[in-house]
Amino acid sequence: MKRIFYATKMLLVAAGLTASANAYATTYTAVASGDFSASSTWQGGTAPGNNLTNDEIIIGAGFTVNLDMDVTFDQNLLGTATFTVQGTLDSDNNSDLIMNGGDLAGNGTISIDVLEFNNLSTMSFTGQANVNEFNSNSIALALDVYAETTVLDTLTLSAGVLTLGNGSDFQMATDAVIKVNGGSIALNGGLMTATNDYDVLYVGSSATTGLELSGTGMRNLHINLDDDNQTVALGSDLVVSGDVMQESGSLSMNGFDLTLMGDYDNSSSTGISGSATSSLMIMSSSSTTSGLMFNSGSEDLDTLMIATSNDSQIDLMSDLNIHGGLRLDSSSLNLMNGITLTMENNSTVIVNQGMMTVSNGTFEGSNSYNVMYEGEGGMTSGIELSGSGLNELTLMLDDSDDQITLDSDLNSNGSLNLENGTLVLSDNNLTLSGDFSSSEDGMIYSTTGSNININTAISLADTLMFAENGNQVNQLNVDITSGGDVVIGNNAIFQEINFTNGHVVITDNTIILASGGSFSGADEDNYVMINGSGSLMMEVESGNTSGTMFPVGTSTSYAPAVIELNSGSTGNFGVNTMDGVMDAGTFGTDLALTESVVNRTWNVSSENGSETDIDLTLMWSQSMEVNGFDRTDARISHYTDGNWDSYAYGSATTNANGMFQLTRQDISSLSPFAINDSESTLAVEETPEVIAGVYPNPAINSVNVDLANDGATTIELLDASGRVVATHAVNGTTSFNLDITSIAPGAFYIRAIGTDNVSTIKVIKATK
Repeated sequence: MKRIFYATKMLLVAAGLTASANAYATTYTAVASGDFSASSTWQGGTAPGNNLTNDEIIIGAGFTVNLDMDVTFDQNLLGTATFTVQGTLDSDNNSDLIMNGGDLAGNGTISIDVLEFNNLSTMSFTGQANVNEFNSNSIALALDVYAETTVLDTLTLSAGVLTLGNGSDFQMATDAVIKVNGGSIALNGGLMTATNDYDVLYVGSSATTGLELSGTGMRNLHINLDDDNQTVALGSDLVVSGDVMQESGSLSMNGFDLTLMGDYDNSSSTGISGSATSSLMIMSSSSTTSGLMFNSGSEDLDTLMIATSNDSQIDLMSDLNIHGGLRLDSSSLNLMNGITLTMENNSTVIVNQGMMTVSNGTFEGSNSYNVMYEGEGGMTSGIELSGSGLNELTLMLDDSDDQITLDSDLNSNGSLNLENGTLVLSDNNLTLSGDFSSSEDGMIYSTTGSNININTAISLADTLMFAENGNQVNQLNVDITSGGDVVIGNNAIFQEINFTNGHVVITDNTIILASGGSFSGADEDNYVMINGSGSLMMEVESGNTSGTMFPVGTSTSYAPAVIELNSGSTGNFGVNTMDGVMDAGTFGTDLALTESVVNRTWNVSSENGSETDIDLTLMWSQSMEVNGFDRTDARISHYTDGNWDSYAYGSATTNANGMFQLTRQDISSLSPFAINDSESTLAVEETPEVIAGVYPNPAINSVNVDLANDGATTIELLDASGRVVATHAVNGTTSFNLDITSIAPGAFYIRAIGTDNVSTIKVIKATK
């Protein structure tokens, strides 16, 4: 009996060795097209069956085998299994091929319902595969795919890595789904063509996103993990063209950017985990089903952009810290009950037809942050300007007529930058505690209900420009610690101008103190500085014997004037002051270079026209006296009829502020005024005119100048700016023809310089 048992055992071992050497238990070769289960399809008349282990299936080129039943293909440790398709394997009843082991090989065509790879199965197939479902569950090794594969319904990644090798082109059909449940997909020389609309679903435990989200057709993202303790973490920036449905589990941005083009529906008890390096952009066509909720400890974003259409609203359901920017494009961000939105240091709120609203939430702006308005105008400011840390505010609107209207007082601690557009104060106060910049298209629209406070350390870097019909201000309060400047660039009307430190500067424009208005704090350090042809205009009350003080000066010094209106109607007078005393009033040779004068000219104007009877008091400091000027023998000269006139000499007095002053009474016409002493030739008393007349006037090409005598005379031709363009020496004649072809049409001047006096006449050059 022992010998019989031993012999039997040896036969079994021999049989095992023989099977190992042959590798395949059975080989099934298709010899005709037909059903997989039909014996006539296979060589030898025996069909393979539906559970195969260590077998070989061969479907040669030119044959089509219909997979009419589900087939499980396997390989044990001692065997070899290969399923080779050189022809066609299809299915007319949606049957499945389950590869639990062995290799799927060949280069033909496979069109079946389910193709599944489990355990250690492999796929060297390089043909074309079209399947409803492709399941990758290769536990120990990567599943390498080299075929052109199209998934019509679902690609399930359950374990391991589905690797797309050289020659592969993995495609997702329209409305197909990639289901991630522990597996992943990667490229190794192949392609994943996912241009059709497809969805991605995450189930099971935590996962990091990968190639499954990279297709241009990626549409909807579903998160339905085992529980809310699991997380889907982004592995790269992601744009979701469809919807995000978060049913169970968290969504971690993981330092990457997420763009939502569709709806966001969160029915889980968790939310989104953000970070200071991640950006979230919501660009939906309407309000999202769910608000934004961030997980505790991950309530941070670099940038949050809300750009929904149809003026939609997004609710913020949890605290959030913005480290970079909050952008609101045609959308509302609503801060829900009990939550706080915090702007971190150097962050920026950008508003483009959007807004922030609060439903018992809080906007925290105590850190230094900025606000920028962009796009079309017509917006009203909101809580974005309410933070105590508001630093820079910038208007970068599409057009200079576009407006941002304040809904409350504005205190700009940093720089107010009006690059393009109009800031409408709307009866609110504007306080500049930092700097200011503007372009010619950046303006302020103010009314009499607003104050403008300049509380800065140094001069503003740019010019305040007021919009047309929006140039009235209640109070202009100037407190520039360094004693610097605030420049007003166009005409403006103020009810009060109050100086603490600094100057109000104008050039060729006019600032008006409204009727009943007042100045305070003006002195030799704080005044209206005029650096051009502009003027300060104020109402002068008729019969007020105290007169009206005009606190004006230039960049070199303070030189105020007082006007007392003796008779006539109360009205506005303007005062301009300039350095120098010009021989033609406001242009020509500067007589302060050689004459004993006060180095200053005051140009006075009136809206009353010819109805003028004023006393004029002019003030100056000792530093303005030049060339030995004698203030005890001085007078105010008036430039009229082409000359500086004469007036009685007198001694200047010293007023309470330590300045010197002279008064000229009963002035009936207005133009430039200057101060000289008796040694000056600024005005020569009762000397005849050098020019007797000019004609024609207007002239075209030339003008005749009639002289008062035939003595030595120099005739100068001056253009509208006072520049001498021609000089002629005349002697022995009383008439001279002057060529004016070099003069542009408009006003110009002819100046005749005689032995003892000078005459200047204005002439008009007409066009042909």
